[in-house]
Amino acid sequence: MPNVDEKNYNIGRGKVLFKPSGETNFRDLGNAPDFKFAVKTTVLKHPSSREGMKTFDDQVTTEQTAAGSLTLDDLKDFNMKNFIMAAAVNAANQADGTVTLGEKKMVLASILGTIPETLSRAFAKLSKLGVISIDGQTIIVHDRRRLADIAAGEKI
Repeated sequence: MPNVDEKNYNIGRGKVLFKPSGETNFRDLGNAPDFKFAVKTTVLKHPSSREGMKTFDDQVTTEQTAAGSLTLDDLKDFNMKNFIMAAAVNAANQADGTVTLGEKKMVLASILGTIPETLSRAFAKLSKLGVISIDGQTIIVHDRRRLADIAAGEKI
């Protein structure tokens, strides 16, 4: 049997929790079979003037960024509404309140971990409430505050 260093062993299990800005509680996003997170650090090395051209005596971190992605097994209302809210925020508060979907509903449903019919029902529910309307690949957000409240957990 190989010698295993327990300090470097990762079972890869746990919960993916999300805390919306301004809230005090974390939300469990559900089963996430795929989760990736990477940190990129950019450093500026200072060459030594005492040793040689290829010797560095110091370094300074100039930038640090992080990126992540995850895949969820199920479509919870909370996750779908947060997706729409994130898309609305990324639309940079467009004056017309629209969010253009970059993917077809079938692909979007797959990304959200559901089937197109379930996604369509969720969109229809939000449309019936007057929060959004759908026009082809465009979601028109009529009530951002209500959408934010629903994404924060308001029962509908």
